[in-house]
Amino acid sequence: TEILFALGAGGQVVAVSDYCTGPPEALGRPRVGGFVNPNLERIAALAPDRILTVGEAARLVRFGRAQGIAVTRLTMETVADVTRAIRELGRITGREGRARELADRLAARLAAVGRRWGGGRPIPTLLVIARTPGRLAGLMTCSGKSFLSELLALAGGRNCFAAAPSRYLNPGLERVVAAAPEAILELAPDTRLWAGAAGGRPLTAERRRRLVADWQALPTLPAVRAGRIAVLGQPWLLVPSLHLPEIAEAMAKALHPEAGP
Repeated sequence: TEILFALGAGGQVVAVSDYCTGPPEALGRPRVGGFVNPNLERIAALAPDRILTVGEAARLVRFGRAQGIAVTRLTMETVADVTRAIRELGRITGREGRARELADRLAARLAAVGRRWGGGRPIPTLLVIARTPGRLAGLMTCSGKSFLSELLALAGGRNCFAAAPSRYLNPGLERVVAAAPEAILELAPDTRLWAGAAGGRPLTAERRRRLVADWQALPTLPAVRAGRIAVLGQPWLLVPSLHLPEIAEAMAKALHPEAGP
């Protein structure tokens, strides 16, 4: 959604998903569900010319075919995927020139992050994408096939599970201990803007404190011994979008607090 508005094509957007977090002018658009639970009746009533979705979205593809609506499926798993998506959306909306500018600017900003933070010894880091609240169970992380791992490398980190065969995985605590991360980054986005998140979960100071305190259950981890645990809460943290440079910067500042702002 943000890419479309950045292209100057916001006027072509008739609805957004429940998980849209911006830009502000998009938040007033009708919400039509999410990847798992699209509101097909509402989509049909809005009569769009095209549906944009990420991934396979077989249900939306079947719906579009039945309704005579074009469906464009975008892949948004890596940094290169995001760049390709920008160019594809530029082509679809008739804003190819603007798309080239956005893609080039994104690449330049990411390169700048890498130049600033990526030159030293990479810090072995555990990226926590999700887990059971209140305890170290159901932990989810990513491999090197995810844009998050790419951004971590630019920020001066090294993903402890980069070599895993699947893009996302639940490693279990034994593997976490064996990986011996020197830093832990908890990605806990403040989801108050997510219409599909039961009102959203604000990242309060107390929630942040508890997320850090949970790791005392693994006192032998180098990251725990050093107190090198950070909680990041920006709402777009897990979204492959134009915010990629900000995500990388947030990771870098968490990994290198001694460097200052």
